[in-house]
Amino acid sequence: MDGLLKKLERERRKMNELGEQSLKNNAPLSDNKKLKRQSKKVDQLITQYMKRR
Repeated sequence: MDGLLKKLERERRKMNELGEQSLKNNAPLSDNKKLKRQSKKVDQLITQYMKRR
Protein backbone atom coordinates (compact mmCIF):
# COMPACT_ATOMS: atom_id res chain seq x y z
CA MET A 1 0.00 0.00 0.00
CA ASP A 2 2.90 2.38 0.71
CA GLY A 3 4.08 1.97 -2.88
CA LEU A 4 0.65 2.91 -4.20
CA LEU A 5 0.48 5.94 -1.94
CA LYS A 6 3.93 7.10 -3.06
CA LYS A 7 2.93 6.66 -6.69
CA LEU A 8 -0.28 8.60 -6.06
CA GLU A 9 1.64 11.49 -4.51
CA ARG A 10 4.18 11.53 -7.36
CA GLU A 11 1.45 11.57 -10.01
CA ARG A 12 -0.50 14.23 -8.10
CA ARG A 13 2.60 16.45 -8.06
CA LYS A 14 2.95 16.01 -11.82
CA MET A 15 -0.69 16.99 -12.23
CA ASN A 16 -0.19 20.11 -10.11
CA GLU A 17 2.87 21.10 -12.14
CA LEU A 18 0.90 20.79 -15.37
CA GLY A 19 -1.85 22.95 -13.89
CA GLU A 20 0.63 25.58 -12.75
CA GLN A 21 2.19 25.69 -16.22
CA SER A 22 -1.23 26.29 -17.76
CA LEU A 23 -1.97 29.07 -15.33
CA LYS A 24 1.41 30.72 -16.00
CA ASN A 25 0.59 30.67 -19.71
CA ASN A 26 -2.90 32.06 -19.05
CA ALA A 27 -4.33 28.94 -20.69
CA PRO A 28 -7.61 27.45 -19.46
CA LEU A 29 -7.05 24.27 -17.49
CA SER A 30 -9.84 22.59 -19.42
CA ASP A 31 -7.87 23.02 -22.67
CA ASN A 32 -4.77 21.23 -21.37
CA LYS A 33 -4.96 17.66 -22.69
CA LYS A 34 -1.89 16.52 -20.75
CA LEU A 35 -3.49 17.81 -17.55
CA LYS A 36 -6.72 15.95 -18.32
CA ARG A 37 -4.82 12.69 -18.91
CA GLN A 38 -2.83 13.18 -15.71
CA SER A 39 -5.99 13.95 -13.75
CA LYS A 40 -7.57 10.73 -15.00
CA LYS A 41 -4.46 8.80 -13.96
CA VAL A 42 -4.63 10.33 -10.47
CA ASP A 43 -8.34 9.51 -10.25
CA GLN A 44 -7.62 5.88 -11.10
CA LEU A 45 -4.91 5.69 -8.45
CA ILE A 46 -7.25 7.21 -5.86
CA THR A 47 -9.87 4.59 -6.76
CA GLN A 48 -7.31 1.80 -6.36
CA TYR A 49 -6.21 3.22 -3.01
CA MET A 50 -9.77 3.50 -1.71
CA LYS A 51 -10.58 -0.08 -2.74
CA ARG A 52 -7.57 -1.37 -0.79
CA ARG A 53 -8.41 0.50 2.40
